[in-house]
Amino acid sequence: MHPGLLPILAGIASALSAPPIARQEPAPVPAEIHLAGVIYAGSGCPAGSMNWTIASDPAGITMNYTTFTATTGKNIPATEYRKNCQLNVKLKYSSGWQWTVAETDYRGNASIPEGVVGTAKSTYYFSGAEDQMEYSMNIKGPYEGEFLKKDQIDMASSVWSRCGSEALFNINTQVRFLPSNLTETATLSLKSLDKVAFRWKLPKTSSSTQSAPISSSANPSTEPAPTGTLTQPAPSSTSI
Repeated sequence: MHPGLLPILAGIASALSAPPIARQEPAPVPAEIHLAGVIYAGSGCPAGSMNWTIASDPAGITMNYTTFTATTGKNIPATEYRKNCQLNVKLKYSSGWQWTVAETDYRGNASIPEGVVGTAKSTYYFSGAEDQMEYSMNIKGPYEGEFLKKDQIDMASSVWSRCGSEALFNINTQVRFLPSNLTETATLSLKSLDKVAFRWKLPKTSSSTQSAPISSSANPSTEPAPTGTLTQPAPSSTSI
C-alpha cells in the first residue's frame, strides 16, 4: 500500500465510526396565536395613515407607514423636526405561555446633508410592565438613500409578557433630527415595519423564535394606545 494512503484511510475510518449527529427538535410553541387588535396613534401615524398585512407565519406581520417623516431646514416648523408613532398590538394565544419580541426590521429612506445626524429610535414594552427595551440607530450625513433598521433583542435584554393567554405589547417609534437650525433641508422617513419575530417560552423551558400561524380579527384603529411606566431601559444603538 502506498504510504500516502494511510492518513486518508484513517480519516475515513474515523468518520465512519463517529456517532451520528443528533437532530435538534424544534422548541415548543403555542398551538394557536390570534392577533386580536392593533391600535396606532401619533404625529407620524395619524388616523387613516397606516395599514398592515399578515402572512402565514408571525414574522410576516408588516406595518406600512405613509406619513412617518421628520423634516428640518430653513423655514421648517419645529413640529416637523420629530415624529413618533405609538403602536399597540394585542395577541391571544394558548394559555400558560410567555412571549417577547426577538427581532424587528424597519425600512425607510433619508436625505441628510453633511454635519447633520438623524435618529430612528424604537422602544418596546408590555402595558402595565415597568421594564422596557430601547434601540436606536443614528444616520450621519451626508447620506442619501434607503436604510434598514434591524433591532435584534438578546435574551438578557428581553422583557417578557406575564404568563397567561393574552398580552398588550407596545412599540413606540420616533424619527428626529439634531441639530435642527439648518439652511439645507433634511428628511428621515420610515416606510414600513416589515418583520416582527416573536420568542416564546413555557415556564421553566427554553425559548423559541418559532411560532404557529397567526389568525386575525383585528381592524385598524387610531384610538390612543395604552401606555405603561417606562423605566429601567436596556439601550442599544447603531450608526450608519
